[in-house]
Amino acid sequence: MTIAKQIYDKAFSSARSPRSEAYKAGVLDTLTFKETGSSLKSPFQPGTAESDAWFAGNSEGHCLWREYQEEQGGNHT
Repeated sequence: MTIAKQIYDKAFSSARSPRSEAYKAGVLDTLTFKETGSSLKSPFQPGTAESDAWFAGNSEGHCLWREYQEEQGGNHT
């Protein structure tokens, strides 16, 4: 299992307010980008609710990655 998937699973395994699939995709896509350097582009058409949700998830993904880096004592990229 990748680090990105471990962080994602931890974030969404606990009781929290529900999130859309587009939001969760944004989180996982961002975590994968931070881990591997893969491309990061919304799969949703701009101006749609799904696109907005993906970008909101993108923001959480960046926060989760920073928290992970802090826990590891590493850099904050």
